[in-house]
Amino acid sequence: VCACDLHPIVRRNRSIANGGYGLYGCWRVKHGLFEGNEVRDNHGAGVSIGHKDTDNLFRNNTIRANGQAGVLFRQESEAMGAHRNIFESNVILDNGTEPGQSSRLAPIVIRGEHHDLQFRDNLIGYTRATGSEAEAIDAKPGVEHLQLQANKFENVRSPAVPAP
Repeated sequence: VCACDLHPIVRRNRSIANGGYGLYGCWRVKHGLFEGNEVRDNHGAGVSIGHKDTDNLFRNNTIRANGQAGVLFRQESEAMGAHRNIFESNVILDNGTEPGQSSRLAPIVIRGEHHDLQFRDNLIGYTRATGSEAEAIDAKPGVEHLQLQANKFENVRSPAVPAP
């Protein structure tokens, strides 16, 4: 599923076992609603968001068992960042477990300069412990005002690695 629009509504879709990303925000996806979708078993990231994809709400989605991160904020400059996105009441489990990887990826990876991201009331992590747990959210330098509220974390080392 590729969303490229102002005010898109992507609701009750299934993106399963694709060779790439499950859901890809592409060039200025703004003020969108992504709700009740099932994104699982894709080779790449479950959700990939970046280039000026701002002010979107991702709510009540199931993002599971994708080969790379469950949610990936792509490398972008501040001017091109994916700002003010909200992830609410999602299940983000068992991602980043592609065969051949030496260790688990964080379920959520934020690269580049993105700000005012909110994660609230989500279930984030892994259903089983392996002894090589990653952080739930790997926030790279450039991330500002990351807000975590009432999330439940399972089998992760810590909720987030804050950007220095």
